[in-house]
Amino acid sequence: MLKISNLTSIFLFSIIVLVKNSQHQQSLNSTTIATCNFTACSSQRILCSNNHDCECFSLTTSPTIGICASAVLPCTSVIRCNADNKTCSIENTVCVNSTRCGQPVCYPLALANKLICPKNTTVATKTTTKNFFYKFIFNDMEMENNETQYFEVHLTEHEQIINEELDDIVNNYDRFKQTINEQKENPQNNLLIEQINQWETNSIEIIQQKAKDCRDIVIKSSQTFINDIENKFNDLNQQIKEIHQESELNETNLNHLKNQLIEMTEELNNPPNISIEQNTHSFINEISIISSKKPKFNKWKQTAITAAGGNRRGQKLNLVNYPFGIFIDKKKNIFIADSHNHRVVEWKCNAKEGQIIAGGNGKGNQLDQLNRPTDVIYDQQNHSIIIADYGNRRVIQNQQILINNIDCWGLAMDKQGFLYVSNWRKNEVRRWKMGEYDNEGIVVAGGNAKGYQLSQLNFPTFIFIDEEQSVYVSDYNNDRVVKWRKDAKEGRIVAGGNGQGENLNQLFAPEGVIVDDLGRIYVADCENHRIMRWCEGKEEGEIVVAGNGIENELNGPMGLSFDDEGNLYVADCDNYQIKKFEIIL
Repeated sequence: MLKISNLTSIFLFSIIVLVKNSQHQQSLNSTTIATCNFTACSSQRILCSNNHDCECFSLTTSPTIGICASAVLPCTSVIRCNADNKTCSIENTVCVNSTRCGQPVCYPLALANKLICPKNTTVATKTTTKNFFYKFIFNDMEMENNETQYFEVHLTEHEQIINEELDDIVNNYDRFKQTINEQKENPQNNLLIEQINQWETNSIEIIQQKAKDCRDIVIKSSQTFINDIENKFNDLNQQIKEIHQESELNETNLNHLKNQLIEMTEELNNPPNISIEQNTHSFINEISIISSKKPKFNKWKQTAITAAGGNRRGQKLNLVNYPFGIFIDKKKNIFIADSHNHRVVEWKCNAKEGQIIAGGNGKGNQLDQLNRPTDVIYDQQNHSIIIADYGNRRVIQNQQILINNIDCWGLAMDKQGFLYVSNWRKNEVRRWKMGEYDNEGIVVAGGNAKGYQLSQLNFPTFIFIDEEQSVYVSDYNNDRVVKWRKDAKEGRIVAGGNGQGENLNQLFAPEGVIVDDLGRIYVADCENHRIMRWCEGKEEGEIVVAGNGIENELNGPMGLSFDDEGNLYVADCDNYQIKKFEIIL
């Protein structure tokens, strides 16, 4: 019986032999090659044939023209284009843009044959077209008849195996759904609730409010856990329905469904271990809820995608010149403080160039000019940007001065609408209430002269504010990141602080800083040309991007940001680019 791995091996071997043994040079001018117009966003899949396995691949030499080719070839079976991203060293291939593979690749012209990918003029079922494609490959190779017959006979058996395995997944899904419903009806935190109630009774009125808060946390944690898994399974159920309806069942889809089910089963079998922590220093035992669920440590692809800018600096709209701070909105648009071009540009998702939304009229101090802006944030409520106009010592919005005479560098805004600004000269961070800028603001970090003590800062640059209004400050000249809780009189070192260096417990001129939902701190370790992740309380961090011997991947990273999918964006300042590191799911 023909297994999945055998089928894949035969198919890939067929393509390789077909390309290498071709006796005639093929080109895009050939009457046998299926071409297409590539006019949509490069992140979209463009169908170009009755064969739904075919899609339009844009040429690297002409982005609006492409080949209509079968997309069943996995990325591991193609090679990258030559260094010029235009040519290929293998005959009968052409250099195309491949969003799926994440880089320009050499694609076999044999897969762009009009017999495989006919234009949308006739109606053909997907199964029939795909079977014809396999036959075409084998016939073109002039393989022995008995080999072709063997493949055709066992293809039906292979499809039957896939259908049976899909039925098993559906059955497992139904059983898993029943388990979720049972846990929703009978949550496993009853004992904790009883302990909280007993503590509330013994401590009488003093701790009633605290008990209520803790009950809410326990219940919310359990509900959130179950609801998250239920949502994932609803998505899986929808995928299964779509596969049935569209008859798109293949090995890739099947393996994807299997992996999803395995991952969610493991997650359900390892719920958060919730317990109570008591503080005996009080005249009553104050309680809080602690969850021991192991956080997922995300990883990112080490080869970046250039999301904005080019390989050189310049003033054209497709270039940037020492980008500093960046901000990613919900639509994945990138706002860039294009420092040495004295402007802020907005780079739409997948755009080839940016558009100027502030400055761009030369270096100056007029309201339509900027002078080396260092940071930019987007005010979601007022739908406008706020800029740290470093060289003009001001913070502006909509060509209006919000805060004047301030040596600003980094900006941040919390969910309550307060604006935070770092002042590198006064070595402090101040906070203003939105719309009330006719005052000096309130010092929330530093402000005790330049120094190394926990109550001091030394050239603060970028900042981040979490949901509890704690302020994370990149303390540049102290080579550390310091966390100042709300109303604190001094900070706590959460990254670096062990002198200047490249060891895992050190930083060298930290710049951009962001914190994820689990409280893990990400730092642009500028002079070490790497991005590090630190867990609060740990003595060492870990390198998550660059800094691992990858030549020239980053050069002086500055601003950092995540999009809503967890992809990491870095302002690669001295390479004049914004780089996107895709998360590995």
